[in-house]
Amino acid sequence: MAIKSKLAPVNGHSLTGRRQEIIEKAARQFRERSYAATSMADIASLVGMNKSGLYNHIARKQEILEHVADVAIAYLKKTTEEMEQISANEPEALIAFAVQRRVEFACEHADVVAVLTKDRHHLEPLRLRAVTTLHQKYRRLIRDAVVVGIAKKIFATTNASLATHSVMGMTNWVYEWYDPSGALSPRELGESLARLFMDGLRARR
Repeated sequence: MAIKSKLAPVNGHSLTGRRQEIIEKAARQFRERSYAATSMADIASLVGMNKSGLYNHIARKQEILEHVADVAIAYLKKTTEEMEQISANEPEALIAFAVQRRVEFACEHADVVAVLTKDRHHLEPLRLRAVTTLHQKYRRLIRDAVVVGIAKKIFATTNASLATHSVMGMTNWVYEWYDPSGALSPRELGESLARLFMDGLRARR
């Protein structure tokens, strides 16, 4: 099922009007056909314009991919900063928060997640490095919290890397199956998946 995903403002700057429409429809096309298989002519056709008219709004296809990346970078930066504000002595709270935020973002920005999952290698080096570094930071904070939880006997003894990969795997593909017309909102789904993961991780008393 196709999932609508509104691209968020970046660094306080909103997309408006025709440019927003172009970027949103192009991001959906990237998701469905891939970045490489989508041309500027395809994008112009999607929004009912000729190519010269499109160039009045978007200088190059890469510009659209850059905006998609910037949405993800803003989310990852804010989320990892908020994770760092949670005490290292509260691993349950940190991991539950991280899972919930990741799930909510995947539901609300499905096109962004899909495009960067499949086509991030087309990003220019600076943005690719930013996305990769922030993903690695998110993963490290999760793993560190698992290690603390095991040491404090809050979590069952397990392989911390395996637990971290499980979080990433559980949340990576939410955008593919989440149904916005279903019973759960993005927040409710995030809470449910966080509880599911934490129940499996906790030490049995």
